[in-house]
Amino acid sequence: MTVKNSDHNLVPTAPLYAVVVVQKLSRSLEDEITAVLFAAGAEGVSEDLPFVQKDLRYDPEIVMTEDVTLKAYFTNLPTEGERLAMENEVRALQPQILFSVAHETHKDWLEEWKKGFVPFLFAEPFWVVPKWCPVPNEVAGSPKHALLIDPGMAFGTGTHETTKLAAALIVEWMKLEGARLKARDGGARVLDVGTGTGVLALITERMGAFSAVGLDIDPEARRTARENLELNASVSTKIDDRDVSDLARECEAKGEHFDLVIANIIDGVLLVLADDLKRTVKPGGTLVLSGILTDREDEFHRDFASKTGLQEQKRVRMGEWCASTWLN
Repeated sequence: MTVKNSDHNLVPTAPLYAVVVVQKLSRSLEDEITAVLFAAGAEGVSEDLPFVQKDLRYDPEIVMTEDVTLKAYFTNLPTEGERLAMENEVRALQPQILFSVAHETHKDWLEEWKKGFVPFLFAEPFWVVPKWCPVPNEVAGSPKHALLIDPGMAFGTGTHETTKLAAALIVEWMKLEGARLKARDGGARVLDVGTGTGVLALITERMGAFSAVGLDIDPEARRTARENLELNASVSTKIDDRDVSDLARECEAKGEHFDLVIANIIDGVLLVLADDLKRTVKPGGTLVLSGILTDREDEFHRDFASKTGLQEQKRVRMGEWCASTWLN
């Protein structure tokens, strides 16, 4: 598609696609209406699915309503006659539906997102620097404080409050306990459960940890974390394919535990993993938890203490989120 500018030159415009929305459709007719939309040239049809979630320990449950909303996507824009024929065919099956068409501009959503992800001060003195951006002047003279990140599809770029809270607690712990362990034993042994992009484990390495291990149940997150570690020339941080339960059993069997354990995971899951997390922390070691919603932080901390017997040391908040440190 092109338009003419004031100089009468042809100027390409962004290609359009059409979205046909069918609302208040009886579920019993969903398959028939979907067939009509595909026959009219739709390249994809989706259904809006309402859901409920008891709390964040549980997977969402789809609510099966009597009415459904379908969205059909057309890269070849229907003419007015085609649109009218499609609507008439749908209404012949169910007259009371709501039928609408909107035109949208094609976008490279990854590139659009990249425009908004720029270097920023993460946890003093560390900056998160997207790998496609130059290192900012503020950190150019201290390259170890620049954490190069390609987030991929993993959580933990540092923009979320839970990651920032965890990072601040980690930096504080590494300055004190980490430095003491560095002088005495060669450095802290660190475990990062739910490592995401690997950025929190990488901070501990940059601050002198002897070793760090990252775990994540998501294979895509593990792949992303490994790429980020390579991007940052990491030498002592590794991503393990095991889950925390397997690693906890190994810690107990070998009597080898971690000085610092980090878990930036939603609070309901933290309670499910409470026993495993405790079993990975050495006596006298520290556990950093983040991902706790403030509207239930007191209940969470009470339950976590009851489950583990660990002693809460510090609690910090940002927005609607909370993080805390615990002593084993």
